Amino acid sequence: MKPYLIGLLFSKYNLELGKTEALLCFKTYFEVEEILFVDNFCVFSVKGVPGDILNCVKRLAFTKEAFVVSKNVEWSVDLISFVNDFNLKHGVDSCFKVELFLKQKNIDLINTVANVVLESGLSGKICLSKPDLVVCSFIHEFYGLSIWVNKDPYRLRRPHLKVKPHPSGIDPRLAKAMINLASAKKEVMDPFCGAGGILEEVKLLGLNYVGVDVSWKMINLARANLNSKDNLFCMNALSWDKEVECVVTDLPYGKNSKLDGSLDSLISGFFDVFNSLTSRIVVCAPNTYDLESVAFNHGWSLLFKFEVYVHGSLTRRIHVFELNK
Repeated sequence: MKPYLIGLLFSKYNLELGKTEALLCFKTYFEVEEILFVDNFCVFSVKGVPGDILNCVKRLAFTKEAFVVSKNVEWSVDLISFVNDFNLKHGVDSCFKVELFLKQKNIDLINTVANVVLESGLSGKICLSKPDLVVCSFIHEFYGLSIWVNKDPYRLRRPHLKVKPHPSGIDPRLAKAMINLASAKKEVMDPFCGAGGILEEVKLLGLNYVGVDVSWKMINLARANLNSKDNLFCMNALSWDKEVECVVTDLPYGKNSKLDGSLDSLISGFFDVFNSLTSRIVVCAPNTYDLESVAFNHGWSLLFKFEVYVHGSLTRRIHVFELNK
C-alpha cells in the first residue's frame, strides 16, 4: 500500500472537532500523518487502499468535501494516476471544471490549470454545470481532484423529525462525529440510549449497536426509531457486564430525563463499571459537569474535549476518554 495525500475541507462550525474526528477515524484503519492545516483545510498522508480510504472519508460528519491531492511539480501526472486509483471518470470524452480554494481569486490560475488538464488528456472539455471531474487548486501549490462531497441529509434526522421524537435527542451530525471519535470499527454501545439518536447513526454507518435505558418508554421510542427490537435492553446501565468495543453516550440530564438515583452517583458508577468492559468512552454532557476528575478517579484519561454551543442556556462538552494502561 502506498500513501495518498488526502485533503479535507472542514465545516467551520467546530474546526477542532472536525479535524480530530477525521484524524481518529483515519487512525482506526490506516497509518496517517498530518501534512498541512490552513484555515479549514487539512492534508493528511494516508497509507491505504483507495476504496478503503474513500469508505472512511464517507463516515465523516464535519467534513464538507474530500480530495486526493499532489504537491509534485508535474501534478497532472499524479492526477492521471489518481483517476484510475479512485475510479473517477476521465479522458477526452469527459468534462471538468476548475475550483480554487482557500481564498484564491485568480482567473489566470484557473486558465493555467485548465490548460494543463486539457494538454494532459485528463479530460476533454470544460463544463461548469455537471462536470465528471473537479480539478482543484489550493495554496502552497497543492493540486487535486474532488473525490467526495458530503450530501448527508442530517437535517431530516433531527430529533423532532424522528418517528418517535423526544426533547432530549442529540443532533445527528454530532452523534456521528462522536462515533468516529470513539474509533468504532464494529460495535458501539450506548448505556443511556434514550430514543436511540446515537444508535441510529451507528446503524447508518453499518456498525452493530447495543442500547440500554432504564425506562421502558425510552426503549420503545428507540425501537420505533430504529425499526427493530434487537439489542435494546431495559435495565440499569450499571448492571451491564459484557465487554463492548466502545461506548458513545449522551448522559441523561434535565427534566426530560429519568434518572435511577442521583446524577453524581450515576456518573461515578458509570466510569467505575465500564473500566473493565471497554477501553474507549466518548461522552456528551453539559459543560457545567466536571466529568474529567470523576473519570480520572476511576482510571480514565481525557484525550480530547470540545465545546459545542447548542443555545443560550446550553453548551455541550464532548469528552473522549481512554482507559489508563
